[in-house]
Amino acid sequence: MEILDRATLRNQLVQWQEQTLSDEQIWHLALRCKAQTQPEDQVVRDLIDILCALPEDLVTRDDLPVFFDALDNPPEEEEMSVNLLWNYADLIDIVARRQALANDPLYGPYCNG
Repeated sequence: MEILDRATLRNQLVQWQEQTLSDEQIWHLALRCKAQTQPEDQVVRDLIDILCALPEDLVTRDDLPVFFDALDNPPEEEEMSVNLLWNYADLIDIVARRQALANDPLYGPYCNG
């Protein structure tokens, strides 16, 4: 099984940031990576898990700075990166995101809760 490393995932996120990949494309890419690759470490694994729930959890490009921070931390700070990823979710204003994304074809179905 192919290894998904931080650099490759970071490159895919840069493409999403630059809108070379759409929200739906990065979501499908994450689903494929989860099924077909082995993550290099826990940071990559957890970030793929987050991206696999992209529409349901209302994950957007706005979250990319945190994702880049987690990926850019040195491997010996893996635990700090994992905590950053999961604690960040508690800081997101979900009500505002639901309102902003309510009419989006990908996110909209998940904005009614």
